[in-house]
Amino acid sequence: MHRITGAETQRFEKSVCSAADAIWAALIFGMSGNQFNVLVRPPYSSGSEAQSQHMVFAPHPEASAHSVQLIQNLGTFRRPTAKTAEVLRKIGYYELPAEVWSHMRNRKPDVNQETWGQIQQFVEDSVSVAGPQLPYGAGLVQSVVAKYVEWVLTVKHLPLDGKLIWSRQLIDLYATDPDSSLKPGTRRNYRSYLDRISKVLCPDEHPYTYTPQNRKSTVAPYSAGEMEQFRAWAVNQSNPTKRRRAMAMLALCVGAGLASSEVALITPKQVEITSAGIVIEVPGNSPRRVPVVPEWDSWVRALVEDWPKDRIVWDEIKRKDHSNLLSTFVENAEGKGPRGDRLRNTWLVWHLNNRTPMKDLFYAAGFRKMEHLARLLAHCEFLPADQYVSVLRGEAN
Repeated sequence: MHRITGAETQRFEKSVCSAADAIWAALIFGMSGNQFNVLVRPPYSSGSEAQSQHMVFAPHPEASAHSVQLIQNLGTFRRPTAKTAEVLRKIGYYELPAEVWSHMRNRKPDVNQETWGQIQQFVEDSVSVAGPQLPYGAGLVQSVVAKYVEWVLTVKHLPLDGKLIWSRQLIDLYATDPDSSLKPGTRRNYRSYLDRISKVLCPDEHPYTYTPQNRKSTVAPYSAGEMEQFRAWAVNQSNPTKRRRAMAMLALCVGAGLASSEVALITPKQVEITSAGIVIEVPGNSPRRVPVVPEWDSWVRALVEDWPKDRIVWDEIKRKDHSNLLSTFVENAEGKGPRGDRLRNTWLVWHLNNRTPMKDLFYAAGFRKMEHLARLLAHCEFLPADQYVSVLRGEAN
């Protein structure tokens, strides 16, 4: 133990982010006059290695033993009751590095900011208590927890209740939500992070078994009826920019099989319109020429007509990472929109049903390999019985 007095007290107050927090820390650690008892931690070294290390917690395995007291008081740890404060002291809550506190309290996860104002302390408490059990950085865990709690409140309209939120049943519903835009791998990772927190805060309910998630699952293409609904969804967006983007999403993904990151690269210069049809010159990591499926010709024409030749058809994009361009747009658009990966699979299955030569399809899709081909074939039609023999003999017209 090291005793802090006088001027050192001010440095301690700053290390826990605010004077008010320092007062509460003082009450936990014990105070005699103006002296505090705190555990001294070795200073962190400089450099990028230290930056990554101080975002990862040291283990405090006793948290589960006090799970009832902790889960009933999530969201109150900045101003805890005496009983909660004693538990927090036992599990090493006040020993977390100042850099971790500063990081969690100053960063803003990618959630609605009004909602964040309601859930910030709940999220912070959940991460700071269970975080020491996790081999992940504080920022990563906080972002995942914030998105999950936002979903609980705004999608499921459930209360901010720790026992409910950290139940495995609700985590399972989140990870298997059919309306979620999260990819299968992301769902598995998020569920793993949340499950580790659940084991700390709700250890008694862990006989519950999660719904299996097939690592090799492939999302189904959309049906013709669903695509008609998405056409209506696109043209009924409330402003011109949203309508343009919704139309671009459908026309480029279903009409030409483009991925999310590629949609952000297309300008009228890349769109070649001839009497033979429309062909898109796709730039990027997999440059190629992709003919547009005929039923989407009119939408592609509408996107490029009277539009500046060097301006992307999606319109201005402020973010540099385009991998989540489509899912982010759908989340903020009116109505229930499509998923980009299912649109692309709809394009692939259209070509498989139309017997597009496989080598040409691989080129047009920008593939080097297609591990999920067999699963896509489950959505394709067999040849009519009267054509089966002649086609497989190579005698069909």
